[in-house]
Amino acid sequence: MSIEPLSLIVWLVVGGVAGWAAFRIPGGRNLGQRGSLALGVLGACGGGFLMTRFDAVSASLAGDLIAAGFGAILLIVVSGLLSKS
Repeated sequence: MSIEPLSLIVWLVVGGVAGWAAFRIPGGRNLGQRGSLALGVLGACGGGFLMTRFDAVSASLAGDLIAAGFGAILLIVVSGLLSKS
């Protein structure tokens, strides 16, 4: 299974937006701007790859948006929970 270039671009953009949003939310500055962006992109790429690999979402633009958004938000939330403990 190969990764479509458009899917990768969508994952990177969605991850960047999620990381930027996490940085801008009050209390979300624990990793700094670069750390939040990196977490968003890693989560989006990981979520996008895993969800399309296991057919959890359709291989479409909407599926890529959902998978990337879910992965980015999940990784950012988990990171925030772990850093507070």
